[in-house]
Amino acid sequence: HAKSRQAWELGDGDAMLAEVSFDARSGPARAAARLGASVRDHPDRRKFQVRRVDAFARWLLSLAGDATPVAPPELITEYRAIARATAEVYAR
Repeated sequence: HAKSRQAWELGDGDAMLAEVSFDARSGPARAAARLGASVRDHPDRRKFQVRRVDAFARWLLSLAGDATPVAPPELITEYRAIARATAEVYAR
């Protein structure tokens, strides 16, 4: 089962609908922009079913700025918190 799912899709809790904007300049970002579902009237955005917000936010951060969460607020907050914590580690 785990092989057929992304890390953020695993779990027993309710899934949230996450929306991400892609600026697919890099190969990994272009590949990521093909995942999820399309967003009507926004060709640069994709929708994802997310059960583990932390895993999803970390995945977005691994795309080095080529993917930005747009909704829901909970995901945006988690994304920013992880980015801030990571920056603090490397600022020392």
